[in-house]
Amino acid sequence: MSNVPRDISEAHVAQIAPEILEMVSEDNQIIQNTLWKAVFFTLGKEFPEVWSMINLKKNFNQGLMTCLKNSGYGANFGLYPNLVKFTSVFPLFQLVDFKDDKNNKFSVKDRAKFLTQFYQHLFAGLKNDNASYFHKDLTGAYFETLAFFLLKRFAPFAKGLSPEDENYQFVWSQLQMVIELPLIDYISKYEKFDSKVQNQRNVRSTIPERYCGLVKALSERDFDGKVLDGVIAIIFDALSDRMHEKNGLRFAKAFVKQRSTEFGESELFKNVNEKINVKLVEKMFDMELTKQIKEIGRKTLDATLSKCLNFQKLVVCMAKQGLGDSCFRSISIEKLLALIKDLDQTEERAAKMLDEKDMAKLHQIKEHLVIISLTSLNREAADSTEACSAFFEYVLIESKTIKQDVKKLVILPQNSPIGLANYYKCLRQHSKIVSQYITKDLIENTTEIEQNWQAINTVLSQALDKELTHF
Repeated sequence: MSNVPRDISEAHVAQIAPEILEMVSEDNQIIQNTLWKAVFFTLGKEFPEVWSMINLKKNFNQGLMTCLKNSGYGANFGLYPNLVKFTSVFPLFQLVDFKDDKNNKFSVKDRAKFLTQFYQHLFAGLKNDNASYFHKDLTGAYFETLAFFLLKRFAPFAKGLSPEDENYQFVWSQLQMVIELPLIDYISKYEKFDSKVQNQRNVRSTIPERYCGLVKALSERDFDGKVLDGVIAIIFDALSDRMHEKNGLRFAKAFVKQRSTEFGESELFKNVNEKINVKLVEKMFDMELTKQIKEIGRKTLDATLSKCLNFQKLVVCMAKQGLGDSCFRSISIEKLLALIKDLDQTEERAAKMLDEKDMAKLHQIKEHLVIISLTSLNREAADSTEACSAFFEYVLIESKTIKQDVKKLVILPQNSPIGLANYYKCLRQHSKIVSQYITKDLIENTTEIEQNWQAINTVLSQALDKELTHF
């Protein structure tokens, strides 16, 4: 139609437009490809009045939702790349009341409800049998149209409105559902496969990356800072409420691992992670891990062990991606040591009540806390000398319940993906405590010498090496 003279097009558009628009429900791949590639955007741009020529609610919207749910009936390569163009001309994406748009009698709330339905049906396309072949296009279209809507439709609507405004609050509540939908779906349904090829075809594999892209797109276009923080807060809240689920940790780590992407190379990477994962770590430590350890009992051992392991995995991942200082900003070595002491006291009180299996779980929790502590000390901005000294003194010398294999982990930590230079620097500052542990707890205890000779020999050998020495 773009090649037809305008006077001829105008003379016939009222006759043909309604029939063309209603074809959105046609279960035909060729028709759908044509509609999405060449028709909807051209009609909407050149003749915006066409949308008033049919009953949108009865004759278009329902067919549109079914089309989205079925991924364009096989026309996914026509649908998804052109969806942003469609949203730019479709009137229901305009947040105006019907009094301002006489062609379409929809209130702001009606349009906000339509928005939620649109994205729910769009995302439902991942359930289709062939979704593994076009999932990247689908999730790309989801977040690209969402970025467009926030920038070009919501921002002008919200300008000058108070967040207390009734319409503002309603639209924002609908947007919240749209923003958190892929995250909730990822956490509840993502499955990791053994094969790398299978994982690349996993229909939910790109979702963490898409969230980073959304935040990046909004930030680069000078989107309202308060609203951007609101978008980030929605991501945080949705993730925070689901960290007890296996994929909650997987999503958080996947978000952190965007360090290797274009998003990760920008200052935005650190700022966003400060507001999501650093805040998440602080909440997990204060509201869950600390509380769980202080109230630990036989019935809660498994849950405490699981939370401690998840916490360890997340902070180690963050440290690996250069977020260690931010991660441990409010989680001091004193706080970690206090938890280790609490567990020691629990073990002393419950030694006669816990069986061997439960005691093993208690020791595992302590081992995780020690590894978290070592991660905290492996930073340039590590805690004060006094705090570090108290940690080494207690774990290596004073504690009577921490097992030798955990103590040896302190003086011979496992290889770290970020190296151990900062940790060894800290350890050298407390060489007297380390020497005391080696000579009194290991060497003087003859029954331990043979069992621990490999560790003793390694440490003493390194003591003679100027480059590797701990002392």
